[in-house]
Amino acid sequence: MDTIAFSFQLEKNEAKDPKNVFEPEYFLELQTYINGEILDLRGRNNQKLFLNLPYLEESFKKTQAFPLFVCGCGDEGCAGIFKTPLVVVTKRTIAWEIYEPICKTFVFKKSQLCEAILNLKKAMLKFKYIRVWREVAYTGTTYASEFFYNFNPNRKVIKAIAHNFAHFFVSGMNYSSNGLGYVGSYVCEKLAECGENHFFLDILNHKVKPKFFEEDEKFMDDLKRCGKSLLEYLFEGYNFPNFQKIVQNATMEMAFDIQNNHLKRYERVNLEAVVKITDENHKVYENRCKNFVIL
Repeated sequence: MDTIAFSFQLEKNEAKDPKNVFEPEYFLELQTYINGEILDLRGRNNQKLFLNLPYLEESFKKTQAFPLFVCGCGDEGCAGIFKTPLVVVTKRTIAWEIYEPICKTFVFKKSQLCEAILNLKKAMLKFKYIRVWREVAYTGTTYASEFFYNFNPNRKVIKAIAHNFAHFFVSGMNYSSNGLGYVGSYVCEKLAECGENHFFLDILNHKVKPKFFEEDEKFMDDLKRCGKSLLEYLFEGYNFPNFQKIVQNATMEMAFDIQNNHLKRYERVNLEAVVKITDENHKVYENRCKNFVIL
């Protein structure tokens, strides 16, 4: 039975045109080892072939012809491969029947191949956050972040994400870019002026209650930064690859302990926040936390 392993490193694009903002600054250099030896395949005109790793796990589902190796533009034909490799899938093994540019068959234990790919993903995410890999090219048409489409971190951390979202929203780090001061304090002050003490935010859709907040253009502009964008940023920090697919609904409710309508400067107001995040499986992750704002 054959074995497979991977290693990687970042390569700086020394030929990058500083005027071309679309040209990547870094490339991912991936090495594939089969039976402890580097698999270095060359296509037409000696051009390097890339293992089609971003989509490799799609080949595990059934026996099929699958483009295991592609050129820098992401196409196997461009590299001179006109007979697509056959991937033979059984309950316990995965075989690669390669015809070009070499004629060779490798047979792996399915568990060992899957483990090698998972270990590569974990090593890459330990080295850099997924948001960094979005800017690192693999081939001319593929970015390294595409490796992680099927990567699924432990969903238990979503409760921590919910907690961090509520904490940041009322913290001193969340300062308005429109001259409103600290966003959490601003919400508290406006509620007090109107005799209210509850605030509701539909995080994904930027809908708020009480409704008078939606008439405040400066506040709604701030929500673009500390609403959905913030939540997506927190998910990426925990290396979730596909925020749009995972998060189907997200809300935050805050209850402020407002004693009167005339709050004093530097007064402390306690609050309780409840953040609920619903995933694509309709599971709800809820976090309750107590905090405060200083006016």
